[in-house]
Amino acid sequence: CKRLAADVPPTARLAEVDPEVQASPMGGGGPLTPRTRDETAAVPTWVDCALGSACGLASACCAAPFILTVDRAVTENSAGKSGLGAALLKGLRQVFTRPHVMLTSLPYWMVAGVYGSTYATANSIDAVSERAFDPDAENKFVKGATKLFGVTVVNMCAGVAKDAAFARMFGAGGAKPPPVPPV
Repeated sequence: CKRLAADVPPTARLAEVDPEVQASPMGGGGPLTPRTRDETAAVPTWVDCALGSACGLASACCAAPFILTVDRAVTENSAGKSGLGAALLKGLRQVFTRPHVMLTSLPYWMVAGVYGSTYATANSIDAVSERAFDPDAENKFVKGATKLFGVTVVNMCAGVAKDAAFARMFGAGGAKPPPVPPV
């Protein structure tokens, strides 16, 4: 009995075409193979950085509604304005019933900016490191430390500024935060 192509999982068909590709139920073809020096040289650094930044911002925009929901709920709860569960439900309700309101709000773009700048920094450092360091040399620590330092600085600065703005926006003006229970 002959099997139809539709009955064969796409990863199995890919493995039949190229036996070097490892079939995976989640897609993909195994570990990432770094670009060669010639492939890297063919793409200008600014193009790599721009594409990495655009991908970072796109990823942040997708995650921002949910991060904003949690951030806002925690801020409102800390200020004593509402309970954590109620604030989370209110935020999720807005994400799914009024997404246009959330996507046009300043808090959404603040969260997207924090995470977008973090991802853009990580991707840009990767693009520059790929050109600056010899891929055959043992310099993983330097590349990793550079990326960790750069991403941490950007994320901390943007995150603190966002949190201060959220405290003014969602906090209760002069209200005291609820007491912390003893441990």
